[in-house]
Amino acid sequence: MDRKQQIIGSVIERKPGASASTSTTKDLRGMGSQHRSKSTFTRGREEASRKGGKERVREVPVIQTTLNEIVAPRRSTLDGVAVRRAGGGRREVSEENQRRVEDMSQEELEQERRDILERFGTGVGDILRKAKDAKEKRERESSKKCAVVSEGKVSTKPEEMENEVVHEVNFSLSPPSPWCALSRNSTRPPSRADRKLRFAELIPEDVHVYQSAPPSPKRKTLALMAPSASDREDKSIISLVRESSPVALQSNGTDELAELEEGTPEDIRRRFFPNMPVDDPTLAWITSHPSHDPTSPSSLRFDLTGTPISASLSTSIPTHLGLHHHAEGTHAGYTIDDIFTLSRSTMPAQRATMLDVLARIAKGLGIEELRERILASGIEAMSQQGSVGIMAVDALWVCIVGWDQELVDIEGVEFVESIPPSLVADESNGSKKPATRRDPISTLPLDYLLSQISEALSTGALPETSLAQLLDILHRLGQYSNDYATAIVAETKLLSSVLSVFLLAPIPPAPTSPLPNPLVIQLLSTLALASRSNASTAANYADALLRFVVTLPPESPYSQSLAIALLASTLEFYTVLASYGLYASIATTAAEHFHSLGNYVLSKCISKRSMSAWSNLLAAWIVCATDPHQTTPSHEILWSQVDVWAAVWITVAAWLQDARVNGIKGGEEASRRLLNATVVSQSIENLQHFLQQLASIDNSLESTETEILVGLTEISKEMKALVAVLRLWLSCTSPLSDDSLALPGTTPDLRLAQACTIIQRVLLGDEDFTQQTLEHMMTRWNVPNAVWENRDMDIIMPFCVHSVRPQLDEEEQYEDVQPLTLTPRSIALAATQRVPSLSTLRLRLGRDFGVPLPRDWSYTPLDYLLQSRTSPIFKVLPSNWSASETDVTRSVLLLGKTMREVLRAHSLGSGFSMTREETVFGCMKVFMLEHGQNQENDSLQDEAFRDGAVGSFMADLLTPFFWANASSALVHLSRRFLGSSTPFYHFYTEFLGLYDSISFSHLLFTRLLLPPSSMCCPIDYRKLLWVNFHHTLRTIRTPVEDVLTGDLVQYLYPVKSDKAIVATYLGALVTSDASHSFLRFVAAHYIAAHIWKDLQPGGESIDEERADKLIKAVITQGDRNTVKEVVPYKQDPLFPSRCYKQSGVWKDERLHQVERWGLKERLQGLLA
Repeated sequence: MDRKQQIIGSVIERKPGASASTSTTKDLRGMGSQHRSKSTFTRGREEASRKGGKERVREVPVIQTTLNEIVAPRRSTLDGVAVRRAGGGRREVSEENQRRVEDMSQEELEQERRDILERFGTGVGDILRKAKDAKEKRERESSKKCAVVSEGKVSTKPEEMENEVVHEVNFSLSPPSPWCALSRNSTRPPSRADRKLRFAELIPEDVHVYQSAPPSPKRKTLALMAPSASDREDKSIISLVRESSPVALQSNGTDELAELEEGTPEDIRRRFFPNMPVDDPTLAWITSHPSHDPTSPSSLRFDLTGTPISASLSTSIPTHLGLHHHAEGTHAGYTIDDIFTLSRSTMPAQRATMLDVLARIAKGLGIEELRERILASGIEAMSQQGSVGIMAVDALWVCIVGWDQELVDIEGVEFVESIPPSLVADESNGSKKPATRRDPISTLPLDYLLSQISEALSTGALPETSLAQLLDILHRLGQYSNDYATAIVAETKLLSSVLSVFLLAPIPPAPTSPLPNPLVIQLLSTLALASRSNASTAANYADALLRFVVTLPPESPYSQSLAIALLASTLEFYTVLASYGLYASIATTAAEHFHSLGNYVLSKCISKRSMSAWSNLLAAWIVCATDPHQTTPSHEILWSQVDVWAAVWITVAAWLQDARVNGIKGGEEASRRLLNATVVSQSIENLQHFLQQLASIDNSLESTETEILVGLTEISKEMKALVAVLRLWLSCTSPLSDDSLALPGTTPDLRLAQACTIIQRVLLGDEDFTQQTLEHMMTRWNVPNAVWENRDMDIIMPFCVHSVRPQLDEEEQYEDVQPLTLTPRSIALAATQRVPSLSTLRLRLGRDFGVPLPRDWSYTPLDYLLQSRTSPIFKVLPSNWSASETDVTRSVLLLGKTMREVLRAHSLGSGFSMTREETVFGCMKVFMLEHGQNQENDSLQDEAFRDGAVGSFMADLLTPFFWANASSALVHLSRRFLGSSTPFYHFYTEFLGLYDSISFSHLLFTRLLLPPSSMCCPIDYRKLLWVNFHHTLRTIRTPVEDVLTGDLVQYLYPVKSDKAIVATYLGALVTSDASHSFLRFVAAHYIAAHIWKDLQPGGESIDEERADKLIKAVITQGDRNTVKEVVPYKQDPLFPSRCYKQSGVWKDERLHQVERWGLKERLQGLLA
């Protein structure tokens, strides 16, 4: 008991009338800094001793109850005090307000009324009336309660009194804990703890009832209009939107006051939170979001069908259509960001709906910028089950297959685009251009996507439609690139799942089993076209396709169209395998069935596709049988088996023999029609028609890629027919000599010109043919015998052959492509049957791809000589090859000169002969052969450009371009040789340095310095020549007539005001560094153009201060001839000798100029 008493300490019950909040408030607000090592009881005792209180009471006090402490009187007393405190204060305030209102004038009343409306809103009258009624109601209830208490009986039992006392103390007098108000769990601040949020009462006119959503999903949902005036009269229609009506406080007959629009954030704040500031962060939930521009793409809104909603319509669509469930609820419809956000919703139904909307947007609008984002959303959701996975697959199908569905039937070419480096320097204007936008398909996480497709096919959780879409996606990815096709083949169990789901259906088919899908066989062909390794893997499934060959379409359990499609696809797949020399043994093991197939094709078949597929397969097997050693494995098919397919030719021969008996003139007409007349002429006519049509489509601004693609497809069909006829004709024509290129009526010069055009139009896969053509071109021409005695053409032949098939490292080597016409060699060496895309071919031409050869292919040996330290060709040259740089250079220039002459002689020079820029750059390479050489040990006679034959050949090549049209293609042309990492500026710098060190004013060398200094090239090239190498200007004495351009404007305009260049022009002019040369003419032109206003194009103004300084510098520093060149100079443009002897009114204008400068007396004679 003592221990308990010590623990309890001094606990004394507070008197009922004591204030409950005094000590607490004091402790909280007046609490000083205390020593934290002392306990609460210690600090309490010290504080009590400081106040002089009594010593701590250690005995438990006894509670004594008297009749004066009965509950009812105390409660009535407390209630009375509370009522008097509350009621009395309110009455005093009310009376004071009443007196103030009575003393106010009419103007003051109006001002107060306006202040109230501005602060509390227009509905403050209703709020005050309701508050007054509630207050009067509470007062009436309080008065009744007091009356009941005063009339009731008083309990005298101690137990009841004690209970009531404790209850009264705990309920009425216990203060709220201050920590409750400061707790984080409190959702409202203390200043608003006693405020209640009230809402307006609804009336029947506030609700609209519309027709419910259509029960059928095929029925299109329409946007409903707002109720009309007649609808408001119908009491059965209730509006959900409250129509705002002005509410005004009427006082003393005043006019209706203006009000804020009800429901706005400011209206809510003034009604319910009048004391809160406008920018209070706790009121952010009532603030509307900033409005967006409805015309911007981010603000474009869509409904649930993916249809765009106009900005005007989005504000009037009713809310029950489900188009307001987003952050910005004042506009109907979803923005793109809203849709992408909801496409990651955790609610499956909402996520599936938004994925469907994305698919519809991609299908309807085709916005390229959204394609990659939609693909990412679809891939993220395709692993989900149910409707989410179905809609994800649909979105993927739209963005991968449906985006360019016209490409489905195009085979033999990759679709992946090669993108150059991210920023490519544009040397023509010194700026940088961004790279081409990447294809969204190239950004796909392929491994994850293929694993999900494989899992979906193996489990069969998706419906047939979605599984068919996955098959379309696989085929499109296989078409995209060889790497994607290889990844599909390498995916575990993917191909086996595809065949089991879509192709290997039971025969006869069950009523519930799906029918075979020919796209599966096309997928196998697409994958096999990509690489030889893919074809080897796909060949494992070839036996399963024999069912469609054994059972011909007339006996097939499937429909006629499906059976023909399955048969044609199978034959096309076998043709692809035979092009690699694979699976040719099936011609032996299934000879009987293929014999029946041949009879069917010749007699009953009506499908052109099946007949074409069967003929192509026979042609491929015949090539395989030509050299059985080239098949894999060897001797899979023999030439003796070709007799099985002789039925095709027997039928043709029988028709020709019958035509000899019954035909006109012994069947000559039939034979002629068969070989060339009808087929060739019709093919040529159709080809010309489609070429004209394609040209019109290409030139039209409204033409689409689909129209161009259709035109190219039609042209390819006619070209195939024409090629087949020409092959047949060439096979039946005996050459006139051992030269296989010699045709009747062709001369050696014409044959050489034709060969030069052919090697510039060959495709990948024709490398063997190109090498053979080059070997025939290097035969004896009509040139001096010394050339052939020295075997000059033989020494450059290894370089030409190497350029056709570059030998790179295995990691960089592009696989050999199968040519269009199969050969025994190609079926053994070809690694792929698909050519790269055009962008890839252009980007890697000359490095990875040797064909087609460029126009300046004859300069290729010079490239290898300039890169002799790194080029691999010098490791594989023949052992008997020995030639100097001069010998190689002679042969190269002779070959280039001969090719240009024979092409121009036969009117083929415009498209196949070297241009001026290519010729100039090739000659620059000749001089660059001396770059990096040890000049101390080499004599002048060893320099190739000083050789007499070399100089003569270069002069002959450059002479036709002295007065040709100039262009800026030189910088761009050099990139094929220099590559993207080495700019032409670096090459030109070394070229100038080489000229400065070894040229000794070589005539051709100086001519080649000038083209990069024209205005077509950036100003850096002119600074390099005129500023950095200004000491070489006096050695450049090229006359105007020998400049490699016929349009001097390319060197003279536009006139650019660069201070360093102008100062150099002035120095070269007054010091005679550029005397009697084209450079002096250029310097005089630029100085005069900066002085005289009439030389400015378009009459532009000049810098008067600079012009004054320049003319005075010319007069004071230059000689008499210099002044005569600058003052009367006039460019019209005319020949330079006449630029100083013209007359006109422009002289009067120049006199006015020199008069302002105070030089009229000195220059008047030159301007008279």
